[in-house]
Amino acid sequence: MQNRLLTEAEDIIRQGGVVAVAFEHLFGLAADALNAQAVKRVFEIKKRDARSPVAVIIPSVHDMDRFVSSVPGEAWSLIDAWWPGPLTIVLKAKHGLPAGIVGASGMIGLRVPGSCDAARLCTDSGFALTATSANVSGSDAPVSTEDLTQSGIADKVDLVIPSDALDGQPSTVVEVTEKGVRLIRQGAIAV
Repeated sequence: MQNRLLTEAEDIIRQGGVVAVAFEHLFGLAADALNAQAVKRVFEIKKRDARSPVAVIIPSVHDMDRFVSSVPGEAWSLIDAWWPGPLTIVLKAKHGLPAGIVGASGMIGLRVPGSCDAARLCTDSGFALTATSANVSGSDAPVSTEDLTQSGIADKVDLVIPSDALDGQPSTVVEVTEKGVRLIRQGAIAV
């Protein structure tokens, strides 16, 4: 059943839809990160401030060059140690990417997820996907299919891919520039 749902999710995302799917530790909203309308819909579902960009998951480290202008040496050390996994690395974005995935400072958060349905969806489809929790901004991150239903998110997305209960830890987020590494959010990986 899971394979059928992931194939259905690929079709939905290809058509600009939004899917609620399990990431490593919580449910997230997955949409084509390069489709500005799909990204906008993610913001509408979350009621998220348009000035707060969402991170992006990519199928592999080889897809980074589509999104970033350069990768400082310290970022490579983190990538080698923690990808695939729940570490989001914020880097200088290339020009021309949808506003919803790039911050006002011109930075973008990327990661290659560890083993989870979102990783399979990303890899199987070849899409870079939005990687934000499937909740209304400011509320608790969903860790079960029941949470998605109770919050009303399940009614706003095109498909929910059910999963066992998750532990609710977000990804750790670090910004890496030529000046060094800065912790933005402590999460599943201890810094």
